Amino acid sequence: MAERDRLNFLFATAHFGGNVSPVMPVVRQLVAAGHDVRVMSDGVNLADAQAAGASFRPWRRAPNRVTRAREDDPPDWRVGDKEGIAMMIQFLAGTASAYAEDTVEELTQEPADLVVCFDMLLGAMIGAESIGQRLALLGTMISFFPLRGIAPL
Repeated sequence: MAERDRLNFLFATAHFGGNVSPVMPVVRQLVAAGHDVRVMSDGVNLADAQAAGASFRPWRRAPNRVTRAREDDPPDWRVGDKEGIAMMIQFLAGTASAYAEDTVEELTQEPADLVVCFDMLLGAMIGAESIGQRLALLGTMISFFPLRGIAPL
């Protein structure tokens, strides 16, 4: 690959119990194609990012899980099913500013051709949008909307 064809990607995701593993094959394929790829996520995902060949950046202000232990879940996650969706929305919206600030700081230190963001990480999207950064969303969750052949959430 010619140097001018090499792109710089920043993948912004968070450890929400299943949304990171579908991202890593995409990261791996981009690295194999000769692109520069960074993964910005919780520290618990460091080994996964490195195994895919990407460099890693942890969240600094935003919540940053360093283990997969249930007892290390954020307090908002420790709720029953009935309250779960409302609490997750509160967690994502309530931490949006921290994710936005971390994303902007990372892009200021090292620009990217494209930020690829987990589709529910509102703050990273807001941060990228605030500085005019090109952004793509990567949906790794079950759809909230009916799609042919896919069961709705």
